[in-house]
Amino acid sequence: MAKFISRLLTFLLLAKLTVQQKLEPIVCDCGFTDENNNYWSNVWHSDFTTYQDSIHLDNNYVVSTFTIPAKRENSLDRVFSKDNADILDGHLRLAVTNDNGDIKCGSISTSSQNFLYGSFRANMKITAVPGTVSAFYLYKNDTSEIDMETLSAIHDPWQVYLSVKPQIYNANGSAAYETLRRYTEPMNPTDDFHEYRFDWFPSAINYYLDGQLVETITTNVPSAPGRVSFNHWTDGNINYSKGPPTESAFLEISNVTVFYNTSSESSLGCSKMSAGCNVSDIVQRRILPATSLNSNYTSLYTSSSSKLQATTVLIAACILILILVQ
Repeated sequence: MAKFISRLLTFLLLAKLTVQQKLEPIVCDCGFTDENNNYWSNVWHSDFTTYQDSIHLDNNYVVSTFTIPAKRENSLDRVFSKDNADILDGHLRLAVTNDNGDIKCGSISTSSQNFLYGSFRANMKITAVPGTVSAFYLYKNDTSEIDMETLSAIHDPWQVYLSVKPQIYNANGSAAYETLRRYTEPMNPTDDFHEYRFDWFPSAINYYLDGQLVETITTNVPSAPGRVSFNHWTDGNINYSKGPPTESAFLEISNVTVFYNTSSESSLGCSKMSAGCNVSDIVQRRILPATSLNSNYTSLYTSSSSKLQATTVLIAACILILILVQ
């Protein structure tokens, strides 16, 4: 019995060390295959739950500081401040703040501007404070844009606005169905994190909520590379954002995953892998792809969750116990 206990303690010590270790990166040099058998050459994955430092120190992102002048009478300038983007409790937060009428907004973009077609995914939790717009989008310029926007003033039911630019307008000035869809969200986006996603192809954009295809737009599909951006803003426009909010409001983002091509694609070597890595393995953290995008402060990629590793160790421990007691 003493020998058994000694062996068991030794094994549990090794198991503890194993749980603490990270997986070695896998070089996915044959690209990536998604759930619909689409093939993408590159991956960009940021898990903000692993960030140990300020988002302002990450060279892979640019925290925006700019102003968009008021576009309509009785609306406000959109003033984006670097102070309105931070990492707290494992989430990227973009704030809309109201300091005695001084309204500030938050925005962040990828430093890379070379995303050309792909599957763009973000897990986000929308603010419950009315009067703001939470936006996840691909942007080149005002005539080349793909948007997913949720307005916190519109709920019961909640809606997500799905659009492309340039937009087409009806005779009465409203946005036409060809380039703007309003989809009723089947959940309350303020209760928990949900996956917002758009898959961009040369002839169509497919929009998803929590993995379910909800809309497709085929008009004015962008054809130029751009950057991935997140905005949280208000301008007090009674016809859109409404507001401004009377208290601080936060858009929270837990992770961003993009499988994409670029404008300078070349054939992949496939020297390490014989086939593309599976998108679901990365999204669900079963594998860790190697990348040259890691910054000095935070990694764009994370290892498999410790929960998965701990489960594996527990199974191995049970097997060992069965062997030793026989």
